Amino acid sequence: MTTLDGSNPDGIRELITQIGEGTTILDLATEGKDKKITVTRKKPEPQVPVRSESNPRAHVFHSVNSLIEYIKTFTTPMAIVSDASDNVVLESGEEVDNSEAEEAIDRARGGALGHGVVIFVEPNGISAVLDERAEKGREVVRLEPATHPYWEVWGKNMRGYLTLEAFLDLVRIHRKSIISPDPRGLVHDLRQVRSSREVTAIQGTGRESTNGFLVKIKIRGQGEEGQETPIELPETIQLRLPIFVDEDPIDVELDLLFDVLPDEGLVVRLASADVEVAVLAALEDGVKRMRDQLPGAVVAWGRWNEWEWGYLNTSE
Repeated sequence: MTTLDGSNPDGIRELITQIGEGTTILDLATEGKDKKITVTRKKPEPQVPVRSESNPRAHVFHSVNSLIEYIKTFTTPMAIVSDASDNVVLESGEEVDNSEAEEAIDRARGGALGHGVVIFVEPNGISAVLDERAEKGREVVRLEPATHPYWEVWGKNMRGYLTLEAFLDLVRIHRKSIISPDPRGLVHDLRQVRSSREVTAIQGTGRESTNGFLVKIKIRGQGEEGQETPIELPETIQLRLPIFVDEDPIDVELDLLFDVLPDEGLVVRLASADVEVAVLAALEDGVKRMRDQLPGAVVAWGRWNEWEWGYLNTSE
């Protein structure tokens, strides 16, 4: 038995807070009056965690095919197997026999692929609203096409100019992407220019003229001055490669702009007005596939956006 008076409030607080499991009776005496307080403490039950609702989806895809497969799988009505029988009940309410289930499901899904989805196509990406009719919040996923490594190495070299050595390495390493001119012949000509003692740009006129560079190379038996040999370099280079990941290769033509600088010697710039057209053509091909494979979706050129409702204050 423990006796405490009012002069020790901390002791009273500790006694009360440290009561163990079961029932404890406290006798309190105040001004000659006794009072009994019964304190019952139960063993705390473990709390079962309650999971909140899932966060809204905000996925980012990097290929058109991936986005199409996702919309097909997660936004299309599915079949429901009835507990009462082995028949299959579609979400439309139609009940079909197992023998006809597969055909019925394919028929129902075929007309509903992408139902309720609105796809907005922009030059720099695609936004897909998964349920345009949703009243308690819409979910939007994005398609941001990933540049294919084959094209990336050429695209990043279109900024500024390349030295002859850097362009020669580019052609040798990535020759499989070149369909015209013959990369081996181009490498041979570039090596001749690299090993030359003197390079002069020439611009001819007439049918028999040469447009390119006059290089002076030293050949055994030709004397110290060497021999001047004209080399005509191509004005364009034709590539066949995919622009985006998970896309088919397309043909892209690049202009080769050669020049001779006092310090660097022969340099080349890659330029093309067709690149943006090729990128847009690859995007348009993806749009066509979405329209073909998602007949229930709305595919439109535009930008997804929303605004807040404005309310009139009618209480005044």
